[in-house]
Amino acid sequence: MCNLGEAIARKNREEGRLEGIDEGIDEGISKGEEKLGKLILKMNDSGSSQEEMKKAASDAKYRAKLYVSYGIV
Repeated sequence: MCNLGEAIARKNREEGRLEGIDEGIDEGISKGEEKLGKLILKMNDSGSSQEEMKKAASDAKYRAKLYVSYGIV
């Protein structure tokens, strides 16, 4: 049987773990938005059409190829 101190420590560790996961998710979203923004700007600067940019926004495989071709890795 656990004592109260162990139960509190376990609860605190779990809360910290969940907080870390949330922070990681937020950071990943932010980096992804930044990466997509860079791609759209580079596409615009190179004269890509709106249709190409729409495809980049909606097609993950196409977007991945564009990241490589524009040097955004």
